Amino acid sequence: MTAVLEHPEITKPEMAMVDDFSVAKVGIDNPQVRHFIDAYFRRMGISPQTHPLGIVWFALCKDETIYCVVGIAMRGDGSVEITDIYAKPCKDGMRAADLVLDFFKALVDAKRIPYFVGVILWNNKHGRKKFVNKFARDPASVVCIYDGSNT
Repeated sequence: MTAVLEHPEITKPEMAMVDDFSVAKVGIDNPQVRHFIDAYFRRMGISPQTHPLGIVWFALCKDETIYCVVGIAMRGDGSVEITDIYAKPCKDGMRAADLVLDFFKALVDAKRIPYFVGVILWNNKHGRKKFVNKFARDPASVVCIYDGSNT
């Protein structure tokens, strides 16, 4: 996955592998990506959010099936912001999400980036628990969204 981050022009899945997943550069307009996003926000009970320009989207996939989608934005200080991470609700999807988090942890530990920021909505109890278990710390902040439709 490092090659993908360092060379964003790489778009063919067969050019990068993580374990038994291909890493592919994808777009937010990909139907599978859009499905992941819409399903996540529906589960969180809020309307789907728009995504700003400048986010680079990657997928961990096997053949034509995407198991995890991650949105990444570079920050001005050299850190990385994981704006979005969506996993297929199955064993391979959860493993792919773990690999993504392991990758960013390794980048920080190797001092390739100073830190990474990951956005986890408060209602995402599984995501918060995964963060605490993987990084042995509570989240440093909380993201709250009010979209006018909460009752």
